[in-house]
Amino acid sequence: MIRRTRLVALLVLLTMMPGLAMAQLGLKVTVNVEEAGTLFVKIQEKIEEVGELSDITELTISGVLNVDDYNVIRNQLTNLQLLDVSGLAAECGPELNISNQKKLTKVILPTAATALRNGCIEKCEILTDIFMPPALTSIPDYFVNGCKQLEHIDIP
Repeated sequence: MIRRTRLVALLVLLTMMPGLAMAQLGLKVTVNVEEAGTLFVKIQEKIEEVGELSDITELTISGVLNVDDYNVIRNQLTNLQLLDVSGLAAECGPELNISNQKKLTKVILPTAATALRNGCIEKCEILTDIFMPPALTSIPDYFVNGCKQLEHIDIP
């Protein structure tokens, strides 16, 4: 009986290991959002069997986003370290709003964006790198606010 219990415990542990390793390493997720407002659903489809939203450390998004989608990024992706939105449509640039990301270190902004708004990236205290879009015509005075560790802004 003791052997069976140990064997069952070992099997349970082994089946949990891939999930544990995934949580420790984080998830890298790439999604294409064809309809604004569906980012949450798209991410859920990708990670349904392998993790939770909080496991995502790297997110690459193409397509279009709206305010609801940015709320998902800000409020549910709590372990996000890299956000690549270079594939977003140009109209997403002025709507860009990333704030209070405690673990975010790198942001790649929409390649097609020609404008950003003041405070579009706020209070990402350990953010170190931002990659700006080549089509940007001006940089707002306070487009990054409260990003205390910012070391590098790549301006094409």
